Amino acid sequence: MTRCQSRWVNLVIIALVVILRAPTLLPSLYTTDEAYYGTIANDILDGGALYRTAVDTKPPGMYYIYAGVFRVAGRNNLGAVHVLAIFVVVATALVLRRIGARLADDWAGAWSGIGYVIFVHAYWPGDTLGANSEIFASLPLALSVLVFLQAQKKPASSLMFLSGALVGVATLIRQPSAVNLGVLLACLVYGWLIARSHSFARVLAAGSGVVIGFIAVIAALAWYYQLQGNLHDAYLWTWAFAIRYAQSETTFGYVLKRLVTVHLAVILLSGLLWYFGIWQIVETLRSFWRRKPVSSEAILLILWFGLTYLAIFIGWRFPGHYHLAVLPPLSILAGQAFSRFVAKQRRSPQRCWRWIRTGIIGAAALPVMGFLIVAFIVRAQTLYFLPTVQQ
Repeated sequence: MTRCQSRWVNLVIIALVVILRAPTLLPSLYTTDEAYYGTIANDILDGGALYRTAVDTKPPGMYYIYAGVFRVAGRNNLGAVHVLAIFVVVATALVLRRIGARLADDWAGAWSGIGYVIFVHAYWPGDTLGANSEIFASLPLALSVLVFLQAQKKPASSLMFLSGALVGVATLIRQPSAVNLGVLLACLVYGWLIARSHSFARVLAAGSGVVIGFIAVIAALAWYYQLQGNLHDAYLWTWAFAIRYAQSETTFGYVLKRLVTVHLAVILLSGLLWYFGIWQIVETLRSFWRRKPVSSEAILLILWFGLTYLAIFIGWRFPGHYHLAVLPPLSILAGQAFSRFVAKQRRSPQRCWRWIRTGIIGAAALPVMGFLIVAFIVRAQTLYFLPTVQQ
C-alpha cells in the first residue's frame, strides 16, 4: 500500500464515521442509558458521591466521561458527548487498522478499520448510536492489545504494565472487559507451553506486569473511594447488585425470542463481517489441528473474540449494544480473511469479480444506510427524553 492509499483509507474511515453518526450531531438521545449517565454526571459535578447520592449498577467510567464533558462543554451537553463518541469510534478503527496491519499486511489492516466503522452501525440506532459503554470501552481494549503486541515483539515490563492498565481502564467503563486480562495471560501461556516462543521467566515477568497494571488501576480508584467513604457502596452497586441483576429470572420463551429477534438479527445484518471473521477462525483452528505453526497473536485474536462473544450471554437478555463489544476482534479477523479473498478474486475473470464486488458492497451498505435513514426518522421521538434546556 502506498502512502497516498494509506491516507485515503484514513479519510474513508473518518468520513464513514461522521456520516453514519451524523444523526447524533443533532439534538438527540438514542438510548436511556445516556440519560442515566448524564443524570449521575450532573450529581458528580454538584459534589455528590457516586454510588451514594446517585446510584446505578454500572462501573464509574462512563459517569466520569460524561461529567468531564459537561464540565468543559456545559451541563447536559449531549451533543458534545456525541462528538467525543465520534472521535472514539475513529480512534478505535485506526487502532484496529494498526493491529491488522501488524498481524497480516496493510490491506488487512485497512479492511479491519473500515469493517469496524461500517458494521458497528449495522443495527437499530438505539443500540449503535448512543454514547454507551461498549463504544468507549473498545478503545482502551484495542490499545491494550496493540501495546501487548508491541511488548511481545520487544519485551518491556513497562509496556506489559500499560497493557494491563488499559484493560483496567476498560473494566471501569464496562465490567465484562475484564475478560481481556485472561486473554492476554492465556496468550502468554500459549507462547510458553505450545508455541515454545517464550521462556517461563519471560512469561512470568510479562504476566506479572499485565496483572500489576490491571490491579493498579482498580486499586487506585478503590483507594479514592475509600477516602470518600463510598467504597462499600461502590462494591455493592457495581458488583453485588450487578450480579443479582444478571442472575434475575428469565423464561425460556423470552430467551429464545431474544436469541432470534436480537442475537440472530445482529449476526445476519452484519453477515459479511461474521462470515469472513469465522472463516479466519476456522482456518486458524484447522492449522492448529493439523499441528501447523500457529502464532500466539492468532490465538490472542480468537480468544479475544471467543470470550467477548460469551460475555454477550450474561443475563440472557442479549441487548443489541452488547454485540458491539465483539466487533473489534471480529473486524481484525475478518480483515485478514477478506484481504486474502480480494487478492484471489482479482485474478478471476473481470465480469465475475464485478458481480462479486457489487454483492459485497450491497451486503455492507444496505443495512447501515437503512438504519441511518431510520435514525433520522426516529430522532424526533428521542427529544422527549432530553432535559428541558436542550429542547
